[in-house]
Amino acid sequence: MRKPTSRYSKSVVLLCIVTIIAFTVTCLVFYWHEREVDAVLIASFFACFGLEFGSLAFVKRGEYKYVPGETVGHAERIEDENES
Repeated sequence: MRKPTSRYSKSVVLLCIVTIIAFTVTCLVFYWHEREVDAVLIASFFACFGLEFGSLAFVKRGEYKYVPGETVGHAERIEDENES
């Protein structure tokens, strides 16, 4: 049996979370040393990673497909077909 591999989206989410934590800590260090971090930089950073999380959520939603003959709203995971 094949060993399950980590999904690409999970690694991207982990990378985003680590980057956000590192950026936040860096901003706090600048704040403690009385240096100013531009508000536009902070807003742009979090907008970029917010869009990344949003796009990953949209892709995850797209991993479902319609199953003919079933009631409306029923979906079957595409991954389940590959495991069989």
